[in-house]
This record gives sequence, structure tokens and C-alpha cells, in this order.
Amino acid sequence: MSETEDQTKQTLLTKAQEVEKLADIVVRAAEGRRALPKPLGDTLKQIAELTSLCEDAVADHIEGALSEDAMSALATALTALHSGIDSLIVFHALEGSAYLTLTVAND
Repeated sequence: MSETEDQTKQTLLTKAQEVEKLADIVVRAAEGRRALPKPLGDTLKQIAELTSLCEDAVADHIEGALSEDAMSALATALTALHSGIDSLIVFHALEGSAYLTLTVAND
């Protein structure tokens, strides 16, 4: 693996971890009916940055295959992107909803 490819792999993994963590926080906020932890624009910016890194990794290595490690990092990044987008969908779906709590007496 070349030094450039190794750097690409590390960057993808770092950014993927950040987006995965953010996705988890967004889902928890949705479940707790709380506001987004970051403004929506900032969340989308992180997702867009990781998307751009994935695009660059593929474009830079389109003619020469990526190593197995780099491909694994790219797959991890794509999974993180999916999680990030899914978390925003969950947040949007639950936005404005409220819990219904019932007290039931045991006879």
C-alpha cells in the first residue's frame, strides 16, 4: 500500500467514525425528542465531506485497484454515510411526535 493510499484509508476511517458517532447522537436525540445536537447544516456538511472523500478515493484509484485495506476503509465510510443519512430520516420522522404514557393499575 502506498503512502498516499494509507493516508486516504486513515482519513476515510477517521471521518467515518465521526459520522457514525454523529448518527448515533442524532438517533438518540430523536428517541428522546430533543433538538439536533448540531445544526442540520453542520450535520449535512460532515456527511458531504465524507461523501467527497469517498468520491476522491474512487476517482484517484479508478485505473489502479485499491488495496484490500483501502477498499475496506471505503466500505466503512459508505456504511457511515448510510447511517448518517438514516439518522436524519429517523429524526425527521420522529420530530414533533410525543410519547404516550399510560398508567395501568394492577388489580
